[in-house]
Amino acid sequence: MKFDFVGGWASLAHKDFGIYLLAARDVLVVMDGGLGGDFSKEDRPLTDLAKAEQKSLETVGVQLKVLWRYGIENYVSRAALEAVLGEDLSLYFPLPETVAVSNHLVRPDTKEPFYRKSDNAKAARRLDLERDLSLPICTRSFTK
Repeated sequence: MKFDFVGGWASLAHKDFGIYLLAARDVLVVMDGGLGGDFSKEDRPLTDLAKAEQKSLETVGVQLKVLWRYGIENYVSRAALEAVLGEDLSLYFPLPETVAVSNHLVRPDTKEPFYRKSDNAKAARRLDLERDLSLPICTRSFTK
């Protein structure tokens, strides 16, 4: 199993997955729901951008899945985020599914965000399989 960073929706169309197909039986691309899901609708259908990318990837044998929530960080546990940020986040939980975490974790007095996408790697290292991934946080993680 190999993990790689796509670089966001803007980079997806320019990414060459052919190299992965030479060495792998299956290639799966997982993208965030921020630009991939239509959050104005309850069933969060794929956006036109996501549909176009899905069709393009299917032609080369690559499967695209779009997260149900806004971004990968919307799945990170409170404990992991608190460990990274070093503060109690009880006022901010549960995280909203349809808003970027960086737009949600904002200081009330200054309106400045105190979580950045660059913190994702640190937060991922703080995840605990028993504590965080056994919970039903990912039950609706992909759109249909």
